[in-house]
Amino acid sequence: MRQAIKDKQMLCYLTALSLTLSVIESSLPHALPFLRLGLANLALLYALERLSTGDYFLLAFFKWLLSSLLSGLLFSPFSLVSLAGNAASAVLMLVLYRTLAGRLISLY
Repeated sequence: MRQAIKDKQMLCYLTALSLTLSVIESSLPHALPFLRLGLANLALLYALERLSTGDYFLLAFFKWLLSSLLSGLLFSPFSLVSLAGNAASAVLMLVLYRTLAGRLISLY
């Protein structure tokens, strides 16, 4: 029971961190309109070791939902593109981490 509460607290903390990094990144100038640094993905990288798979994907969903809501693009077609990119990066990070971490790549 106590571990479940700590996991949910970590999920809330990482969601807030991801949202903060997303807001900071959106205020930075972009070289190209579609090119972003992906600072909010740092929270997802940190979550790879600390959250369960379900909570990891929940964090990715919250990252997309809240950043789309704050940027005002939640009900636009770009939001679906953002959801697809967010889901693809989350799945790829998880698969690469689970299969190659420690042997060929590191978390950093």
